[in-house]
Amino acid sequence: MAVKFEWHGDKEINIRKKQLFANMKGAMRFAEKSCKHLVSRGNKGGGNPSLPGEPPKVVIGNLRSSIDTATVKDATGVSGFLGVRKSADAGRYGFWLEFGTSKMAARPYLRPTIINNKDKLFRMIGKRR
Repeated sequence: MAVKFEWHGDKEINIRKKQLFANMKGAMRFAEKSCKHLVSRGNKGGGNPSLPGEPPKVVIGNLRSSIDTATVKDATGVSGFLGVRKSADAGRYGFWLEFGTSKMAARPYLRPTIINNKDKLFRMIGKRR
């Protein structure tokens, strides 16, 4: 008597890839929401700007509304991106705020979002349903 054992690897791998993609998408939505919250401190009129090293304060909301994510799947895996839409007016000054210029110290908001939520993001990406 023999016992037949089969494993349908391609099917299982495809299921895991779909799960990973969905998890990454959810993690990126969380990161986007967290980042938008970080740049939501009020500064109506711009008279009380953020200090160097602090996340930028909101004046009219262009930066906050331009924060976006993307999730990409390719042959090697899944990648998630958090940033400011290039097509948005805020794209250029979003970069300057994040990294600073020769005349202005950085007011990072993207990197702190990822760093401060790193453990939760990894848990979200790796969870099994």
